[in-house]
Amino acid sequence: MNFASRVVAAAVVGVLLVGGAFFYFGRPDQPVVGGPGPSPTATAAVPSTSTAPITDYSDLKGWIVFEHFGNAPDGSTTVFDVDRRMIWLVKADGSGLHELAPGQPAEGKASPDISPDGTNVIFESWEEWGQVWEVGIEGGEPRLISTDCGGLQTTCADGQPAYSPDGARIAVVRRTGVGNSATSAIAIRDMATGEVAIIDTTSVSDAEGYVAQPTWSPDGSQIAYHRNTQTSADEYPTATKILVVNADGTTIRELPAPEGEARAGDPDWSPDGSRIVFSTFDFRDQASSGSLGIYTIRPDGTDLQQVCFEGSSCLSGGTAPSWTPDGKHILFWGYRTWALMDPDGSNAAHINQDKLTWFGDALGYGYSAYLQPTP
Repeated sequence: MNFASRVVAAAVVGVLLVGGAFFYFGRPDQPVVGGPGPSPTATAAVPSTSTAPITDYSDLKGWIVFEHFGNAPDGSTTVFDVDRRMIWLVKADGSGLHELAPGQPAEGKASPDISPDGTNVIFESWEEWGQVWEVGIEGGEPRLISTDCGGLQTTCADGQPAYSPDGARIAVVRRTGVGNSATSAIAIRDMATGEVAIIDTTSVSDAEGYVAQPTWSPDGSQIAYHRNTQTSADEYPTATKILVVNADGTTIRELPAPEGEARAGDPDWSPDGSRIVFSTFDFRDQASSGSLGIYTIRPDGTDLQQVCFEGSSCLSGGTAPSWTPDGKHILFWGYRTWALMDPDGSNAAHINQDKLTWFGDALGYGYSAYLQPTP
């Protein structure tokens, strides 16, 4: 979630809950806002129409690591609390559901990323948000990474961390300053030395918007991210675009958005470097509107393809896409549970829907997820 949206999240979600809705769903069985089908400027994939839940988990070894808020997904808490931000893990077969490092830090956890070797999870603290922490994926005591950045109560805050391909660096969204003079930018931290380099060419003032969701190219030379280009009255983004910048700050460029779409966000770079997947409903950034489309594009901005849209094999559309570590599939939130599809949008199906369906079951929300890399 972006820095600006946090201050109104509790109020907005409360309104949505009273109305029986959350984000783009009017009620649990009825999506009410979505895309009209393939964009005329994108090559539309012709996916299979398989909707049967996936029962072969041979390609899904390791943990699904996901952010969650509200009631605990195992039913152990009964009071819905929008500020109970947690990170949970579960196997694709529905087994092993548990919270990662419960209660540490006390203010909660958000925006997880998994280290390239699959051993650690990095995240940002929530309520007193704005610092980055790291913990072993099997649990333990989280350690503070943002030792030079005190969080929102100071003039420096870090969020939305992403490991570099070799795990030696992380990209973060760094916010500096206060009030109208505050800015956000992509920054790179060396994990060994703690040295931080702000990529000045990505900096944007709060008056203009903010940057979010960095993702590295596999060779570590570039970072894709999205930028909010317009802010609505409730401080949620109403228009976003994806940009790519060299890690040294040079050669920044904007990727073309689908025609007729005001939003393009939540980018994730494929393991082979050939494509970037993104959504027109940037779920991780607390979007309040947008069509439920998932696209892929080449990093040079060519060959835009729409691989998921309402009425396709993506069932009710999809959002929060990420590549599986082997690059064979795209994992996404496919309404009420996670789903997988091939990179061209074919063979989309829910993952173990019976055991992993939580949306609308009074257990909370926020199921953007990543699959753990395994040897």
